[in-house]
Amino acid sequence: MTSLSDDQYRALARFRKALRLYASTADHAARQVGITPAQHQLLVAIRGAPSETAPNISWLAEELSLENHSATGLVQRAERAGLVTTKTSSTDGRVRNIALTRHGRAILTRLFDAHSAEIHDARQLLLEALQRVQDRSRRPAD
Repeated sequence: MTSLSDDQYRALARFRKALRLYASTADHAARQVGITPAQHQLLVAIRGAPSETAPNISWLAEELSLENHSATGLVQRAERAGLVTTKTSSTDGRVRNIALTRHGRAILTRLFDAHSAEIHDARQLLLEALQRVQDRSRRPAD
């Protein structure tokens, strides 16, 4: 097992700080447009689903690291807020597929527009920190 050097730990700390900063900024932006951070994550997950995936509760629970009942509650609240719609799957009547509404898509666009600069900054910080950890992990520890 390779032990990390002090420089690697500093890079890892910067990486974790950049993650927290991005999450905090995204959460604040979500609240400003009237949705919860969890709803924001839900919208992004649905919009970012692979083209061959029809998002449903099980898929969303796994994607968002939630229990199925928590994902169900999140989707129900988002549906009441007009952010998503649910429809019974044409291939399995037990499954409800979830899609964004026009309002949900508009909220995502507003959120991206509102904090695209922070996304860029976080990207830079994250990439730089990861590069330092990766570069140094190939060398022996101090």
